[in-house]
Amino acid sequence: MSKEKNIYEQQINTLVDKGIFIEDIQETINILSSLSYYTIIGYIPNFTDSNINYKEKLSFNSVYKTYLFDRRLRNIILYILEIIENTLKTKISYAIHIETGDFGYLNSENFKDHKEHKMLINNLKRLLQKDKKIELVDYYIKEYNHRLPISICINVFTMGMINSLYKNINTPMQKIVAKEYNTGVNQLTSWIESIVYVRNLVAHYMRMYNFKLQKTPANCKVNHQCNIITYRIFDIFHIMKFLVLDKEEWNNHIILTLEDLINEYKEYIELDLIGFCDDWKDILVKF
Repeated sequence: MSKEKNIYEQQINTLVDKGIFIEDIQETINILSSLSYYTIIGYIPNFTDSNINYKEKLSFNSVYKTYLFDRRLRNIILYILEIIENTLKTKISYAIHIETGDFGYLNSENFKDHKEHKMLINNLKRLLQKDKKIELVDYYIKEYNHRLPISICINVFTMGMINSLYKNINTPMQKIVAKEYNTGVNQLTSWIESIVYVRNLVAHYMRMYNFKLQKTPANCKVNHQCNIITYRIFDIFHIMKFLVLDKEEWNNHIILTLEDLINEYKEYIELDLIGFCDDWKDILVKF
């Protein structure tokens, strides 16, 4: 017996000792050889509690299916976040342009906190230097002699930088952007912060299923017709509904993909562990 196989069998024995039912030992070994044991047990409720014994009420297959659901859910979230990020960059750069011109973002007087502005510009310079190897970035740097208009340079901003930028631009520019989302400055600020928070989670493959958020986005009297706060990923889907401005994309692709995913794994998941209720679709569909 190889040492590698012995490790997986030891892990299986630990699961069995806990009362986890193993349907197919070889299939379980195959899964554990490609997916960390410690990733899998993150989907077993209260696994680290020494007093817990599942007594075959929980199968390894159902745990693995929950993991697969969560992985695909994260992929949906990442897809949505890409749409939101690109739109935010467009709306913010437009607001800065119409209020201060193409290069107003370089002037600290257009920002609330001059020190934060200086940090932002320094971060931008580092990113541009790093991205000079990208042909298109190098072209624009040479074309504009290292002084890029906001509509171009904002494309290299990270979401963290977008968050800092929006919080720091003067109020008139903040209001222009918030109006595009039919909300207020405080609400949009909170939503962007929540998007950055969740983006960091999914980028590091953090579990969304049965995960309690440390922060939840602010409600908006105009948009939040259902005043629901779950501290689960549903709260993020709720504001992503408002941040994705393309109604057709949201309803006819994102919601349908999410519905298909939930239906496929409904035997293995509990909706409340992602904050979803039975009528989640009615709440999330755009009208």
